[in-house]
Amino acid sequence: MYKDNVEIKNFLASKSVALIGVSRNKQSYSRSLIKAFVDKGFEVFPVNPHETQIDGLKCYQSITQLPDTIDAAYIIKRKEVAIDLAREVANRGIKKIWIHMNCDSPDIKELCKE
Repeated sequence: MYKDNVEIKNFLASKSVALIGVSRNKQSYSRSLIKAFVDKGFEVFPVNPHETQIDGLKCYQSITQLPDTIDAAYIIKRKEVAIDLAREVANRGIKKIWIHMNCDSPDIKELCKE
């Protein structure tokens, strides 16, 4: 799916990223992603329907609540729900979507190609 890492470089050139599916568990991979993105200079927008703040950042309860200025989205949810989340992100006009390993499916890959 990646062509000479062009898609990866394009994603990483973003200034802001929504992290969809951030866990409440402070030891989770998704929480380490927040730190990694912040440390690299990204403006990070965590999304979790049960939280209002995560790691000192405002947390959004849904994709529809995100600001319109988001460049990219990283989805960390089960593949059974990831396709609907990817559609919702795409409908918001966010063109750069990263689906976490083991969360993707053929339907998601097709959606991202569109």
